[in-house]
Amino acid sequence: AAAPGAARGAGPDLPGPLDPGSPSSAAALGLPVTASDELSFGSASQAVNGPRTSQVTDWIALSLGLAPGWQLDVDAITTSVGATAPLVGRDLGARGGVVTAFDGGPIWHPDDRWTAGFLAGLSPMSTLRLDTPVDRRTRAGRLDPVNALVESDTSDETAELLGGYDTAADRPLALGLDLDAKGTRYAGQQSLVAIQGSTGPESAAQLGRYCDRHACSAQLRALLRQPPAALGQLELHAAATVTVLQDTDLTLGGSWFLYDRNPVRSGFFDLLAVGRLRPDGAAPIAPYLWTLRPEVTRALGPVTALAWWEHGEFVPTQGWSNAVGGRLSAVLGDSLRLWIAGLVEADRDQARDLLRYAEGEIGLRWLVE
Repeated sequence: AAAPGAARGAGPDLPGPLDPGSPSSAAALGLPVTASDELSFGSASQAVNGPRTSQVTDWIALSLGLAPGWQLDVDAITTSVGATAPLVGRDLGARGGVVTAFDGGPIWHPDDRWTAGFLAGLSPMSTLRLDTPVDRRTRAGRLDPVNALVESDTSDETAELLGGYDTAADRPLALGLDLDAKGTRYAGQQSLVAIQGSTGPESAAQLGRYCDRHACSAQLRALLRQPPAALGQLELHAAATVTVLQDTDLTLGGSWFLYDRNPVRSGFFDLLAVGRLRPDGAAPIAPYLWTLRPEVTRALGPVTALAWWEHGEFVPTQGWSNAVGGRLSAVLGDSLRLWIAGLVEADRDQARDLLRYAEGEIGLRWLVE
């Protein structure tokens, strides 16, 4: 999904002459500016024991040519998270929220084969208030659901090292390798603001006693203890690409994730991550342990088609994720590229509950000489 599948560098991963992350980018060609704007719309099904909703994201990316072989990449991402509707009882005041994230740094192309760079990022403190249903049952087995209002106040800081190598592009068979290490530090607090049962308001102590005897999610149990949402994450990413006959790329990428503490004890991970990842899927419902992603890219004249599939395993006992997607991009003249993209995703949590997510994107990239 979003984090491991996202493009590295400024802007979406669009192979070709308008890709600022490639050796034919603005810096390598001496072009002053490459800019892009991508708008995405996503909608998620409501999941038991987890707050999910719709979101709209605007991703603006700039690549500024500083000197031959050097460029400065800058990203700004704004995500509007929609309000959730209560499944039980009255409206508790869920209002969603807005999350912003920024990153940038220098990218170096010493020649047409090597790439290296460093990006630093910041997402200022933001507040989200979302409903989450709890699938509670009575001793007789009758469904007695509860609606809880979760408030998440979260910020993060990131640092990312990236590097890449490509053989000569004019060969019938070309090889490429990308390596990336990204550290993220989430900080903030999550809490249960209000709880509504079928017969009226309830206390956190009542819900806690139920979860002591029944299978509530680990995230909800952590929230009942009101832990700080502080978490350190390190993502190690690698991707290898084979270019066949100069017009088809076969890529296999994957990521491994490390944490400085048990990430499940930080509350709802999707509320930490939403709006703070480059758009390419939903924020995961649980922290990833590893992901694997094959891709196929084919150039058909001025049109490039991309198809991908990604499988991710969450940390032990927390479930898994599958997603498929595609993108069509077209070069319009010498300075414009337009693309549309879409994906569908299914996450299954430790209780075997299935969450579905769908997203559509449209974007434009242009060169300013």
